[in-house]
Amino acid sequence: PITTWGPWIAPTATVFGNPISLVPVIIHLLIAVAIVLIYSEPRTQDFNTDCVKMTRGYLQIVVPFIIGGFVTMQVAKWQTKRGSYGKLVGRTRDALTKVGAYVRSRSPAEAETERSARKTACRFFCLALELAVLKARNAMDNKELALPFLKEMELCTDQEWDALISGDRHTTVFFWLQSHFRDCFNSGLLNPQEYHILLETVSNVRGVANDLIDNLPNGIPYVYAQMIGFVVRLYMMLVSLEVGFQTQIDRAAFQEEIGR
Repeated sequence: PITTWGPWIAPTATVFGNPISLVPVIIHLLIAVAIVLIYSEPRTQDFNTDCVKMTRGYLQIVVPFIIGGFVTMQVAKWQTKRGSYGKLVGRTRDALTKVGAYVRSRSPAEAETERSARKTACRFFCLALELAVLKARNAMDNKELALPFLKEMELCTDQEWDALISGDRHTTVFFWLQSHFRDCFNSGLLNPQEYHILLETVSNVRGVANDLIDNLPNGIPYVYAQMIGFVVRLYMMLVSLEVGFQTQIDRAAFQEEIGR
């Protein structure tokens, strides 16, 4: 459900999602209003307005480059993350297809064995995918959140969860997959070529999962983000001052014109 804090705004997944983000805007507007209502020194109004305009003009030259680079970097990182997720899903589906095609017994008597082997391999691939996504959401080691979800999807048991290595659970599942395919090869469910293809498939899926996860800690440097925030707030402050001073000048000129 979409929750709103205004009758005309649906803030879900928008800049309006947190009303606190509008506090600086309101403060700057109040500054402009305060200048109009309080400041009344006519001899320095033009000088103050020109100083503010000049400072804002210099800053306006720099702001588009700084903010443009910041936005470009953020969009590029978002696209990279979405692309990595798409690759992970695609490689996992490719792996499931190969498991269904390759893991076959040569004897009708082993039909149940091959079915169980395929089911286990497919479950492990799906489990690795979900764990990688959970880690991307910083929830992989949250047992209260992750385990009920995985159990509901019939992907993981309590014993398997306890056997997963904390902080790197998806890699543990890839190890299980390679061990499982080795057992399938020893049992005659895979020939040498199929065995090596599936091992390579496991490595490919693991690589894409790590690409998705590696994008998370490599965000925009905090100092750079602070600089962006400072420049934007400074620019808004100058605009507020300029609006206040200019409005006061126009107000005085309007009152003088009426007095005539």
